[in-house]
Amino acid sequence: MAAGAEQAPGTDGSGGPGNTGYPAGLAPSDPRLGAAVARYYPWVCAGWTPDRAAYKGLGELYVQDSRFTAFYNSEAPGPVAYLAEASGSRAEANL
Repeated sequence: MAAGAEQAPGTDGSGGPGNTGYPAGLAPSDPRLGAAVARYYPWVCAGWTPDRAAYKGLGELYVQDSRFTAFYNSEAPGPVAYLAEASGSRAEANL
């Protein structure tokens, strides 16, 4: 990562929204993940403010683009799809 670049929450094993709940076996739509997934949206909004469709599309992009998948799944398989589904559930409920 470039010097000074901000890392997405949860991509460093910190338990942020990119990872929270995933290892614990919680469904991405589980309401107990609400606070963790909610922290991801403001991080995204630092660069732009997506509406519901765009925010869900961002999660889909992470899954479809092998560069994102390789980066985010480098520690363990699965967090990309999990984040996409969790953020999609949050978008449906809150955006």
